[in-house]
Amino acid sequence: MEFYETDNLVLEYLAYRGFSETVTSFHRERKEDKLKELSSDSICNEVLQLTDSGKLEELIDLWNFLDDRCFRKCATTAETSIELKHGFLKLIMVNSSLSSNRERIIKVLKVLDGKDSEMMRWFALPFCSNPHLDPMFMSYFEDEWKKSLYISMRNFVSQVFRDQKAPKLLLFPLHQKKMKALEAQTECANCECK
Repeated sequence: MEFYETDNLVLEYLAYRGFSETVTSFHRERKEDKLKELSSDSICNEVLQLTDSGKLEELIDLWNFLDDRCFRKCATTAETSIELKHGFLKLIMVNSSLSSNRERIIKVLKVLDGKDSEMMRWFALPFCSNPHLDPMFMSYFEDEWKKSLYISMRNFVSQVFRDQKAPKLLLFPLHQKKMKALEAQTECANCECK
């Protein structure tokens, strides 16, 4: 979906109202916007990039934004969101284990704070000498698990976005285009009648 027209409408309104600091902030944030729009591919690529680079805080911030904006719409999506979030936290720990970064694993575990019983076994990971050989963790070190996690995420996000209604403001440019097309049809029909 093209946001350019809608962004310009917002900027025009902000300038009209005299919100110059907001206009400046809007321009700055739009330039820094990595996702450009809420598309499943861009979201999943960003999540994977943050996970692979071990940027825990950024991943949590992005996930919380998506959770608040999209994922908590019903019990099913909320539950799946938690499972996927845990999956990407596990992936950070697996990657950290492979690079012998015990501190990052402990950082992830602090985020979990022992609140989820399913994640409790992961508190043993920093103390495991060869987790890729341990039956409890072995499958998480295989490429297939990572691929499966990414595919699950992409399918989930695609479904959530497909079911989500676009903000009304985004519909305004489409409405304008339809009105112009109807006006053109009416003019053309009037010309033919004469």
